[in-house]
Amino acid sequence: MCRAEQPVVTAAQEKYEGEVQIVRISTNRPEVFAEFGVPTQPAWAFIDDDGTVSVEFASFDEAELFRRIDELIAT
Repeated sequence: MCRAEQPVVTAAQEKYEGEVQIVRISTNRPEVFAEFGVPTQPAWAFIDDDGTVSVEFASFDEAELFRRIDELIAT
């Protein structure tokens, strides 16, 4: 996540508090990114209740991030 995305993430953390976990991974350890198949940034890893990981290589505005989170909650 870049600095420009921080306000979007903060808004999501506030809106979905108690419903989902939003974790920012800030590391220079390539093995962490490799675990999720992330070769480049920006990237988001969405993990549903059964542990299925969906990685998307994109920057999200607030509406798109909320839509993506709502999809996860609905499943």
